[in-house]
Amino acid sequence: MDGFLVVDKPGGMTSHDVVAFLRHMTKEKKVGHTGTLDPIATGVLVLCFGAATKALPFLAEERKTYRVEAEIGSATDTQDRTGRTIAISPECRVLMRDLQRFLQDSIGRSMQTPPMYSAVKVGGRKLYDLARAGLEAVRTERPVEIKEIRLEAPLDRECLSYSDRFVFTISCNRGFYVRTYCHDLGIRLGCGAHLTELRRTASGIFSIHQAVTWDKLDAIDLHAHLLSLNEALSHLPAVFLDDDMARRVGNGNQIKNIGTAEVFARAVNPAGCLVAILKNMGDSWQPVRVF
Repeated sequence: MDGFLVVDKPGGMTSHDVVAFLRHMTKEKKVGHTGTLDPIATGVLVLCFGAATKALPFLAEERKTYRVEAEIGSATDTQDRTGRTIAISPECRVLMRDLQRFLQDSIGRSMQTPPMYSAVKVGGRKLYDLARAGLEAVRTERPVEIKEIRLEAPLDRECLSYSDRFVFTISCNRGFYVRTYCHDLGIRLGCGAHLTELRRTASGIFSIHQAVTWDKLDAIDLHAHLLSLNEALSHLPAVFLDDDMARRVGNGNQIKNIGTAEVFARAVNPAGCLVAILKNMGDSWQPVRVF
């Protein structure tokens, strides 16, 4: 098995759990994923099999899209519903027009502090290990970007009160913490908020519409649902090779660049299969990943 499989991850499982299950099920040694989802989250989890693991650095997965449900009036230590409540505002009242405005104002680039309950390392230790030990670490802000955001529900209310929930869709960059966004939004609204449901609907070119649901994994031909390396890397320009050039590239040899300016490209053989990822060296292409 060489390729990518989009799985609709169920809630309550870690991304590692899904990888371990598929590794055992398929008997494949090389199985990985392209981006972790928290156990609370569902939706698009992209698994890579065999040679696809070598293509991970070249995937265009910078943009992620999520459907989010958040609850106002309380904040938790994990910034989602799995955590301990650390603040409540039972008398809170949020006008829908203010919520809409705050959502729209957040579009663009900003800085975000990673949550304590995350896999980010500080001093060689993961933040969630420190958090579970009752410790607080100094965290460095990171640049993030919200590309699109849209309130989905409720659209027929004038205001929200304590424990009311709202739903929005957000498209953001890799490394963006949606639960931290909900927490920070609660601070801006002056009443606290935390994430209650999170569903990833897209990760780069990979969409929930391509996903295999968990209950069907052992009942379908997984090979038929694999996206080839060539499909997954279709954002890169293609350099079409004849048989002789394909053999040379497959052996790691350079070939002539006829004027293409892109930094990386796909080397495709006459059968339409991906042979290698090429790097532009000026007057030549150098294979940097051979498949």
